[in-house]
Amino acid sequence: MELVSTLLLILSAAAVVVYVVITEATDWIGRAEIIETRWPKLWRLMNNRPTRLILIVLALVMIGDATRDLKTGRESPEISFAPPKVALVEPTVALPQESPDSLRRRTIKLADDLQKYWATHPIPGFKESTPQNPVTPDEIAKKKQIEDYWAKLQVTYDTKYKDRVLGVIREYQGKGVSTGWLERAAENHMFGASPFNAPVCFQDELCQFRELAFHVDAQDHRVEF
Repeated sequence: MELVSTLLLILSAAAVVVYVVITEATDWIGRAEIIETRWPKLWRLMNNRPTRLILIVLALVMIGDATRDLKTGRESPEISFAPPKVALVEPTVALPQESPDSLRRRTIKLADDLQKYWATHPIPGFKESTPQNPVTPDEIAKKKQIEDYWAKLQVTYDTKYKDRVLGVIREYQGKGVSTGWLERAAENHMFGASPFNAPVCFQDELCQFRELAFHVDAQDHRVEF
């Protein structure tokens, strides 16, 4: 604002100087008589020489003061405006919470249950390693032991896990999610048993089963990738 005031002061002083120069020039070129005849009021104002001298001195003082301010580098004060306050908008609709029984939570829990079960119930060997025609008492005992253990695990899997695994897999199929060979694996043998697991995920039944959980959201809607 101070800079603006200084500029206005210079303009005002310049206007006064211009006014005095014009009036004096008009007097010098011999037109004072015309002004006196046609504009008597203006003539009386222009013919007042003391007033003109005072105006000249005042204009010079104003110009000198303004010039001094500019030389000293005086600048207008910085004006800052407070940022507008942003109104906080409270959500009117609460986001739905994921159900404890959502499809992806059931998938992860079932995969964890199977992993824990097979970790605590290791299978003694593949069926192919069972003696087909045992002769010695040791071979006969080994075959019976393995067959009994397999039969026990098969009953536990069929009664406790098989329907749950197939049900979850078919839920994903109903939503259009590809489940590959998982359904066939769950029907044909004990799903996720350690002899059928592999070091890479695409060959590991439990890893593939757990990966299905990434294909649905918290509300069981299919997620497109």
